[in-house]
Amino acid sequence: MKKLLCLFFAVFFLSACDDLPEAPFGFKWGQSVKDTLAQNIDGLKVDGDEKKVVFAASDSAPIPSTYAGRYNLMFIAGRGLTHITFSVNVDKNSTSFIEGAKVYKDISNILDGKYGAPVLVKESVSDEKHGFYNCLKKTNCGEWHRDYDFNGMKVTLSARPVPYNANAGDPNGVISVKYEYYTDAMKRADAKKFGADNYSNGF
Repeated sequence: MKKLLCLFFAVFFLSACDDLPEAPFGFKWGQSVKDTLAQNIDGLKVDGDEKKVVFAASDSAPIPSTYAGRYNLMFIAGRGLTHITFSVNVDKNSTSFIEGAKVYKDISNILDGKYGAPVLVKESVSDEKHGFYNCLKKTNCGEWHRDYDFNGMKVTLSARPVPYNANAGDPNGVISVKYEYYTDAMKRADAKKFGADNYSNGF
């Protein structure tokens, strides 16, 4: 009887672990900074306080995207990996939504296939005549993103302007997809443990 009970609890806990949504790019939710360093990711840079929040960034990943881009990771003390953001620079020499639109559509099709229809879509600009990205820089001119919710994981795909004045040859836009497995219950618990300022999203 004891053996059967042990087997039951072993299967139960393994099933509980499997209930975690799959993280992208070869990462696992909850993995530690040490686990991540052991993945031998080219050019990985790590900064922060392991007692609070640690950030890591690289141009590569264990299973990289077909697009060249930047990977940003966030680790919270006691939680491990909770946030992953992948960003692609687009539309060099153009403030119009051309290359960016293709990348955005491609990624949105992938996300739709994996997570179902988005729970929120806001994709509109009121003044594209002077440039899609120029409009997004203005207050109340427009926004372009879609949000997904899958087994407690939040995913946001967005198009936005670069955070600087682009020169000739520079990209004008950024397509990014942000993954977050950091539930409201986790946030409330960490707010009590660390204080609200220490667990805020750094992306």
